[in-house]
Amino acid sequence: MTSVAAIYLGHAVSDPSRTLVFKHQRTAKAVWTEMALQRALSSSPYTLPLLDRFTHPSGIFMVLPYCDQGDLFDEIIRVHADPSACSREDRAAWASSRLLTLLQAVAYMHGEGIFHRDLKPENILLYRSILLQSPSSAWGKAGGHPLISDFGIATRDPTASVRGFGSEFYMCPEALMDADSYRTCPLSTVPAAAADVWSLGVIALNLFTGRNPWAKADATTDAGYAAFLQDPWALMEMHGLSEAVGSLLIRMLCPDPRRRATISE
Repeated sequence: MTSVAAIYLGHAVSDPSRTLVFKHQRTAKAVWTEMALQRALSSSPYTLPLLDRFTHPSGIFMVLPYCDQGDLFDEIIRVHADPSACSREDRAAWASSRLLTLLQAVAYMHGEGIFHRDLKPENILLYRSILLQSPSSAWGKAGGHPLISDFGIATRDPTASVRGFGSEFYMCPEALMDADSYRTCPLSTVPAAAADVWSLGVIALNLFTGRNPWAKADATTDAGYAAFLQDPWALMEMHGLSEAVGSLLIRMLCPDPRRRATISE
């Protein structure tokens, strides 16, 4: 697991008007791995770039761009805060556009042989303000270009024998520590690509509904997830999702990673 990081804001000496983020962590193998993976994605238009790094007796500092529009979590709250502020069609168009960008981002990442394993709205930052339509629409409440950040537990290993990585709201059932949670797929390892697809499926539900569908993908402890397993379409219909969107999300949230939709699909 990654070490706990401290975040500082600063300015470039060569350009005081340019705000930068300095992410400080204790020097550890995991930090060097995180930087190497982020560097490997430096040509991706969907990844927060690592601008520089420097060492200090207290650890290592990663130098990153400052994303002035916050993160996707904040944007989801803004868009869904007042249902009367924009039409359902506007919100659906915004959600579809964001989801398409995230699918492209993860497809690029997987194409480079890198798996994030902690995708969630808080790790998707928005860089620079882009007002796409009128302020009265969902687009008017949207921020900038999405960039995937925080590669602290990312890996090049397509499988993992360790469970419990990531954030529980977005964690696939086979990655949970509890044995009962992955009884539908008793694999000895966790397929990393399928874990990212699951996380994207939960993020997609956040985008379209403004809510988390469950706290934990464990039918023995979470009634919301148990209800989803019993009737996946009931959740889609409750939120008025189209048949096309609902079908996609149900495939992305298949509890068996061997049958779960892939990014290429």
